[in-house]
Amino acid sequence: MAVSERRTPSQVGSLVREWRERRRLSQVDLANQAGVSARHISFLETGRAMPSRAMVLRLAEQLDVPMRDRNPLLLAAGYAPVYEQKPLADPAMGPVLGAVRQVLRAHDPNPALVVDGESKAPGRPKLDLIGMILVTAALVALCLPLIEGRQQGWPTWSWILLVGAVPLFTVFAVQQNRLRGNGGSPSVDLSLFRERAFTAGLFARLTFFASMASYFLVLALYLQKGRLLEPLDSGLVFGALGLGYIITSMSARKFAARFGPQTNAVGCVIRLVGMGLQIWAVSSIGVHDDIGWLIPGLFLGGAGMGLAIAPLASTVLARVPAHHAGSASGVTDHRAAGRQRPRRSPHRSRLLQRARQRPRRGRLLRRVPRLPGDSGAAYGQRRVAVLVSGRLVG
Repeated sequence: MAVSERRTPSQVGSLVREWRERRRLSQVDLANQAGVSARHISFLETGRAMPSRAMVLRLAEQLDVPMRDRNPLLLAAGYAPVYEQKPLADPAMGPVLGAVRQVLRAHDPNPALVVDGESKAPGRPKLDLIGMILVTAALVALCLPLIEGRQQGWPTWSWILLVGAVPLFTVFAVQQNRLRGNGGSPSVDLSLFRERAFTAGLFARLTFFASMASYFLVLALYLQKGRLLEPLDSGLVFGALGLGYIITSMSARKFAARFGPQTNAVGCVIRLVGMGLQIWAVSSIGVHDDIGWLIPGLFLGGAGMGLAIAPLASTVLARVPAHHAGSASGVTDHRAAGRQRPRRSPHRSRLLQRARQRPRRGRLLRRVPRLPGDSGAAYGQRRVAVLVSGRLVG
């Protein structure tokens, strides 16, 4: 049923233009795909013509507009919406919710996040160039003397840089707080560090990786300086640790399913047991007896690392409020930095969008076998999970 009082040609035209530019199509390209003239597309976008319901749906199809965004197009053109929308908690969405959960479980113990497609940034983020310059200068002033100062006998410039790092970090913190107070987009939201769960998790992550770095250094010195092993022979001894790491990291999903959030603790306990065995072996064999006594401890130490490393990021982010998730992921993992996108959430979900390549979707679903004893609901849920996974990857 048409709703004539809602007809707003300029509004629907601006939406069509927005989607056309988002798909990087010219008016001629869209006209050829939709089977109309370029002049008609121009009239629609400028508000000189009102599209019919069929034309709105045809343009939405050619522009690959997601289903949830086609209703606003229809409303802007003065027509009633034709696509039903239900929350994910609705009983009718049970198979989709089950598929989402299955995809998330498949990522265990690695972190995974599903965000509502309606999530949007509160404003258009802007690059914090001043903050980037300040924090870069502060980090250089701190790290360069620590790396080069000792070898050069701690010259005067190293102490000047170390002292200068303090005011640089202070200025950076003040600038970030001021930018956040003015409604800007700081590089690091310092209020994040008031979250006790995040601060404790970040400290645990820092301690874990610092202990790993020192452990590898001490073990390499023991093998090459104490046992007088060649680098290749020393690497072969390290192979026992790598073997344990590979085995547990490949089966970490099963461990996470069994122990849940305690996977970190289990991995750390196994690693401590392995380090205890190594300490006992070194104290017993010194630098002369059979080095094979180190192998069990190295294997257990690697196994503990494989269990503890993967869930560390998700453990740190587990209790961080949603509005701090992006900043927290950037602080805990440098690879997440710089992923902000304007206007939309960087994690905009495409779970319910329609696939462009219909043959590809068909091939995906044909690969799903029906297992013995599968109920109709279970088989359907697995098919939806395969489709969701394919869309996420593709």
